[in-house]
Amino acid sequence: MVGSRRFRFHLPAFALSVLLLMFATQSVARGFPGFAPEPRDFQVIVQTIDLPDGTPADVYAPDIPRGLTSKFEDRLPVVVLLQGALVDKDFYSEYAQIIAGNGYVVVVPNRERAVAPGYTALFADVHAVTDAIDGMVVEDTDPGSPFFRVTDTATVALIGHSFGGAVAIDAAAGVCQPPFCDPTRGPFFQPPGLKAAVAYGASRVDCQIDKDGNIIACTPLSRDTSGVAVLLIQGVNDGIADPIKADATLPELESPHALVQIPGATHFALCNVAQPPPPVTVETNVSELDQQTAIALVAEKTLDWLEMNLEAD
Repeated sequence: MVGSRRFRFHLPAFALSVLLLMFATQSVARGFPGFAPEPRDFQVIVQTIDLPDGTPADVYAPDIPRGLTSKFEDRLPVVVLLQGALVDKDFYSEYAQIIAGNGYVVVVPNRERAVAPGYTALFADVHAVTDAIDGMVVEDTDPGSPFFRVTDTATVALIGHSFGGAVAIDAAAGVCQPPFCDPTRGPFFQPPGLKAAVAYGASRVDCQIDKDGNIIACTPLSRDTSGVAVLLIQGVNDGIADPIKADATLPELESPHALVQIPGATHFALCNVAQPPPPVTVETNVSELDQQTAIALVAEKTLDWLEMNLEAD
């Protein structure tokens, strides 16, 4: 019910290490039949806004009655969800509603930008993070907004899918590097309130490929994510983002970090459908999970990570 949201906390280093080991192991060992989404403490409202740069964004948030806003002042952290390449924001609605229903304001920008002369497409970039936060600062100070006063714009987490996951890792490291940064926007500065990031089906590596297109070995790119707890979630059946890449990325990230594998899940496990329509890249592997189960599993691990790593009120 309203007011009973899961509280966020910090753990001593040793306890956190033990918990992360349990956390990663549980995902592999757990049985999935009949798995249900995380219980929602809140009903969720959805509103489309324009961010300060003009990018449309869907905002999912707990529906706090006007008479109770004072009790929830600055209580709902901002979570920016960065889309996969060419994937419309609408395909994250079910997953975003689960996250928001557990006490977060989830902002899903539909970032369209120039990627070649005369060609624009949906590609997230690190500036989408700061644009989303700036947009919620405006909403939080607008008495006419449903997000007025309840949004904690000083506590921020990122969720990134595929290309957007690579963007989230770079943002967590304060890195601005094409194609995950739009050079026309100027420098990128990591938001001071950024505390956690979750990347699904994403990596930051350079890999050697043989003549048949198989990965031989991967070398992680240097990414100093100090101060930001990064979780990699990887579908074992992912036919687009090879799990080897996530394995290679993990050691380069600063602690606390973790890698969780979801058996049977493919690349679009957190999307409303197992395969978004063209021009989205085609997933060549078949999921062993129904889509609702896949979404619920990714949401569960996301919520666990956010709860562990966002500072308690």
